[in-house]
Amino acid sequence: MLPPREDMPSEPINEISRQVTIDAKSLIENEVGKNYDTFEPVLFKAVRPALDKLIYYVKVHVGSNDYIHVKICTGTAGLELRTVLQSKTKDEELGWY
Repeated sequence: MLPPREDMPSEPINEISRQVTIDAKSLIENEVGKNYDTFEPVLFKAVRPALDKLIYYVKVHVGSNDYIHVKICTGTAGLELRTVLQSKTKDEELGWY
């Protein structure tokens, strides 16, 4: 499968990507060492690197003017948190990482 295009636009969150992100919330909180009272996925990108795997890149509003970017892999092995980028802004582009 081809790698994601750098210019691929983010999309508004949909129900599936929202649920994947909500399901990963405890993994994200454990990774960063804090609990989020506000945790609202807002934008996402997705790529399928293999038939049995889907990777989500998600921008999550975590309160006030704070956002995080997360990379979550789903597939036959279940849900896996790959990356959490903290201290992001509302206007910051959701990239590939």
